[in-house]
Amino acid sequence: MNRYSETADMITTLELLEEVKKAIGNDTVYTLAKVIDCSRPTVDNWLKGGVMTDPHALRCADLTNLDPGYVLYSIAAERAQKSNNERLFNYWKTQADKINPIYLSITACFLTVFSSLPTPF
Repeated sequence: MNRYSETADMITTLELLEEVKKAIGNDTVYTLAKVIDCSRPTVDNWLKGGVMTDPHALRCADLTNLDPGYVLYSIAAERAQKSNNERLFNYWKTQADKINPIYLSITACFLTVFSSLPTPF
């Protein structure tokens, strides 16, 4: 479990990479590049402060079991923040905050329980 499963904090590219490292049990740039399906220079760029692209963010969401919408909104907010677009940053941050990961976990638990119950007829 990661801290994003319990809070509505926005996740950044660096934090997302850390979550991927934990999920795969490896922290080499080569392995990150391989599992995310990108080049090593791309991963190096992200580690130096670059912002991940949406397709790569979706791949990381899959690897870490984070909600894809939450990850995409967070990455869009980070991209806007780094381009000094405060209005766009606030918009995407608000969208990310609306997807509270704890509610997603609770919903998943209910669906698991109710889907395992026998049907009444």
